[in-house]
Amino acid sequence: ELSRWRPELTSYVITGTKPVDRLLLIQFDAIIVNYDVLSAHLESLTSIPVSTLIVDEAHSVKTLKAFGKSAKLSGSKRSVAVAQLASHASPKRFFLTGTPLENRPIELWPILYMIEPARFWNYQLYGTYFCDGKLKMVGPRERRVKTWDFSGVSNAPKLHRLLSQYMLRREKAILSLPEKRRQTIHVPLDA
Repeated sequence: ELSRWRPELTSYVITGTKPVDRLLLIQFDAIIVNYDVLSAHLESLTSIPVSTLIVDEAHSVKTLKAFGKSAKLSGSKRSVAVAQLASHASPKRFFLTGTPLENRPIELWPILYMIEPARFWNYQLYGTYFCDGKLKMVGPRERRVKTWDFSGVSNAPKLHRLLSQYMLRREKAILSLPEKRRQTIHVPLDA
């Protein structure tokens, strides 16, 4: 896609987990890296200027959470790696996904945090305000602990207005997608 739409840009694809020299990376206009190897290359990537960050299939990094005054990040390895790279990148951060959330508004927080951490720095505050957050007791009786439940929805109109500042939605009519086609294929199995 890069060569199709911006053929004047040079690009480099990072493969494997062997560290890539930053002197090699700075020679290219665009660097492409897969989620699965990103954490192995964070040191190199954060040692160079990143003027624009584009994260495709951004729903793959929605396990991120941040707690405490230091906003200590937790979540999947890929989510934490993308968040660290996003914090290094300039304010030009684009997260592309067809499914920004599947079930609950709390699933939007990681993407919003990575786009604008200064505004969405507090996971708990977001969850309390937009996800009807409540403290509840969980675990066996002798070891019950308090934890936050962010499985609800609250202040939905405000959340919708807020999201309109960050999201661009493309309708199927705009995309000119063909109708779904369903087909049954019988596959013979041997012993």
